Amino acid sequence: MVVTSVARNICFQPLATQLVGGDVRSFVDSHLTPGAGSFLEHAVGLLLAVALAGFLYRRKIFLRV
Repeated sequence: MVVTSVARNICFQPLATQLVGGDVRSFVDSHLTPGAGSFLEHAVGLLLAVALAGFLYRRKIFLRV
């Protein structure tokens, strides 16, 4: 519930692209299968959303929808 409400207001994809885009993405695409860099970007975006939700939960910060 928290992940969906936070994800609606915060876009994690540009941040994930900043972290693992560019050279990292091209390295993963060339050493693994093509498209693995895009998968890595999306996985990092999801990881950021879940990490933020865990942080908010540990701090007992509950957002009303």
